Amino acid sequence: MSRAAFITLKDYKPDFTNNPTSRLINPTKSEIGIISKHILDNINKEIIKVTKANLWRCTSNVIEWFQPIPNKSQHAFITFDVCDFYPSISKQLLTKAFDYASQFTHITPQDRHIITREKITVVSPEHAMGKEEHQQLV
Repeated sequence: MSRAAFITLKDYKPDFTNNPTSRLINPTKSEIGIISKHILDNINKEIIKVTKANLWRCTSNVIEWFQPIPNKSQHAFITFDVCDFYPSISKQLLTKAFDYASQFTHITPQDRHIITREKITVVSPEHAMGKEEHQQLV
């Protein structure tokens, strides 16, 4: 099933005229992509629960966390902007991520396969894999 996707152009970025960049508003996902995202969300939730790590998905959550901190002037806070958020990842790094996450939650071979197969469908033409790398993922 095909879904429409929309982008916004980042015309405020330096050198926009020669190097236009964009932001994907509502990414299209295949059915396997939706399943893959659900599996990854569950893995991330479990890792966050076990490690007690902070992961904020919106500004209001950060503010809620930050407000009760005493003596703010004695602390540092780092912010960063993700310049290019594109799900391009090598098979080696994906395998390392699975191995790391497996310390905190069970990841089935089937889940690994689904996520790895989805990786094939999200690589853009400018991040296209060679035939050998594609075959390794299949």
